[in-house]
Amino acid sequence: MTNKLTILMPSYNRGQYISEAVDSILNQKTNFGIKLIITDDCSTDGSVEIIKALQEKYSEKIEALFSDENKGLLTNILKAQVKVNTEYFCVLDPDDYYIDENFLQKAIDYLEAQKDFTIYSSNCRMLYEDAKTEPFIKSKRKNAIFNFDDLLNENLIITQTAGSIFRNVIYKNGIPKIIQQAIGTESEPSFRADTERYIMHLNKGKAYFNNEIVAIYRIHKSGIWTKTNQFHRNLLSAQGFYDYFRYFEYKYPEYFIKQSNFYIKLCFDELKKAIDENKINQTVQIDDLKHLFDLMLKNEKYHVKDIRLNNKKKKITCKKILKALLPYGLVKIIQKIR
Repeated sequence: MTNKLTILMPSYNRGQYISEAVDSILNQKTNFGIKLIITDDCSTDGSVEIIKALQEKYSEKIEALFSDENKGLLTNILKAQVKVNTEYFCVLDPDDYYIDENFLQKAIDYLEAQKDFTIYSSNCRMLYEDAKTEPFIKSKRKNAIFNFDDLLNENLIITQTAGSIFRNVIYKNGIPKIIQQAIGTESEPSFRADTERYIMHLNKGKAYFNNEIVAIYRIHKSGIWTKTNQFHRNLLSAQGFYDYFRYFEYKYPEYFIKQSNFYIKLCFDELKKAIDENKINQTVQIDDLKHLFDLMLKNEKYHVKDIRLNNKKKKITCKKILKALLPYGLVKIIQKIR
């Protein structure tokens, strides 16, 4: 069968899970060929040996890429992304797995019939370490269609990695320069995320959301997102929306800068809480504060419409944020980092 879909699996120290993830791919019922590219970032937990055994057993379906040193998730996944030559691709992390054996067939059938769509997405079930579960998307909508205007109007459902299939329209001519240049910088996390892939492809076509549970998304302490604290999550999100603003050549500040400033505000909420609880050193490093204030100054250059926070109309600016923080002694911290 001709390969229509490439699945990328960026691996790093996920040896205990990876066989289950691969099996969930091989168990998919499709009338088209699937290529799986597993790209390992110098794992030290035995993953390499497991991947080599899987590649040897399923050599016609699995290609494996290995690194001599750990270079980070973005570099790891991009070296696989450039090898995609199929019409469609998706990403399945090695600690997640499909539970709907017809998911990929349904996704490709829809995208084959709807050429103006670049995304097919479904829901996932989050699985916690204590065995509790809940849907990733809590919406009761059975299905929906979205376009780029829905993003700008904040009427959008972005699904988890395991639930999304993409038409190969962004990377088929190479990795965008802004993503290549992000490697090794504070922008690197912005371009390794679900949000980035979704937004970029939504700008090239419409997205269909089918609210079915098709995969398991594991939540565990060693996850890239879960192992960091809330301050850092907010900072990554703030930087991410600024970087998406740059990706779109500084268009749509009313959405991207507003979102970035919203997460900056949440960063300061976490800082105030840390100061009140005398946990500032456990919450943030000086480099993080430099990053935060640099980002604030970048955002301040662009006009942002009023936004609503806690049902009150506010305009978030550097001056207002700083004024609100004066009682918490953050002026001393600012002086420290200058």
